[in-house]
Amino acid sequence: MKDALTIILTLVIALAAAAGAYIFEKQLTVMKGQLDEMKRASMASQQAADAAREAVEATRKETISGQRPKLRVRGVVLYDLGQNRPTYLSYWIFNVGDSTAHVTEQNSSFRVTEGTVIKDFPSYKGNSIDHTETPIRAGEGTVFHVTRETSAYPDDGTAVREGKRFLFFFGYVVYRDDNGVQRRTSFMRRYDAETRRFEIVNDANLEYED
Repeated sequence: MKDALTIILTLVIALAAAAGAYIFEKQLTVMKGQLDEMKRASMASQQAADAAREAVEATRKETISGQRPKLRVRGVVLYDLGQNRPTYLSYWIFNVGDSTAHVTEQNSSFRVTEGTVIKDFPSYKGNSIDHTETPIRAGEGTVFHVTRETSAYPDDGTAVREGKRFLFFFGYVVYRDDNGVQRRTSFMRRYDAETRRFEIVNDANLEYED
């Protein structure tokens, strides 16, 4: 009798263990399926987030391209052009565009000539290049001060003021927009002794805005 009970109990325990193992396996299979589904959902969410970020960045770049900065040189003022003295002046660079311009390089120089035009292409002195990065927001401007020697003749200052010789001020500005696109503004101005102001030299190779 006891042997029979032992056998029955053993069978019951074995069946219970088998049932438990079966249920555990089924639960594990369900959990693995749920985990795989969660992974797929997570990947889909990540892909959607990446696509949204790319769309936002593309929109931002398109907006910047459509609302680009544009630099323009204005307000060139001559302060000193005396005999045997350096030439000193200031000029403004204004951002007439719709977004911030980041100036990365700017250069300027002088030349005094006998005629009203510069026949050869003007050259720039390497030591006059300024690589100071300067941001200029839309609608704003920055003033730059320049001092250069103009010692072609000892009496350059007097001759220019009397209109017997001609002072040219020329240069360029390199800048980039928020997309990293590089642009360039070049300028050429000639001093008018009668008005005592600088006038634009209409030469497309020297006066332009990219």
